[in-house]
Amino acid sequence: MHDLVKPTSEIFKVSGMMFNIGFEAITEDQSRKQLADGANSNTWFMGHLVTCRYHTANMMGMEVSVPWNGVFDKSIGEVDQSKMPSLSEIKTAWDKITPKMEAHFEKLDADFLTADAPFKFPTESKSNWAAFAFMAMHEAYHVGQMSHNRRIMGVETIFSIAMKKMKAAKEQAEASA
Repeated sequence: MHDLVKPTSEIFKVSGMMFNIGFEAITEDQSRKQLADGANSNTWFMGHLVTCRYHTANMMGMEVSVPWNGVFDKSIGEVDQSKMPSLSEIKTAWDKITPKMEAHFEKLDADFLTADAPFKFPTESKSNWAAFAFMAMHEAYHVGQMSHNRRIMGVETIFSIAMKKMKAAKEQAEASA
């Protein structure tokens, strides 16, 4: 993997791990709940992040079809929730693109990474690697919003679950040593 993309790839991996925790201990109804008029639900955030991963894969030259025909391109205030996929469908689409995208990061070379991105992003550099860095930050931002929504609903936060998992893994490793 080229040095330019290593930090961004790691951010995508961490966000991905946190995103996956977002499916735990939450019901379909809770995930679709809008906490204020026009506020995005966790289902919207999750679907949006999946479609963003597909768009990122396309920016990487992968030529994949983005699911759900633009349902998550606009904020929830403009979307009919009945058109949103289930959490299971969102998870399946995530699981389909994520390993392919992670593997494709290995193939990106300096010429591609330093070339201009196909879209404009609010970054100083207009390169592909800056676009990927922006998309990784964008993903982490929305995962944080998902966790915040969970807290407001009284559902355990993503970070709290992640910390418990890390503690359990550490204890298991120590017990095995």
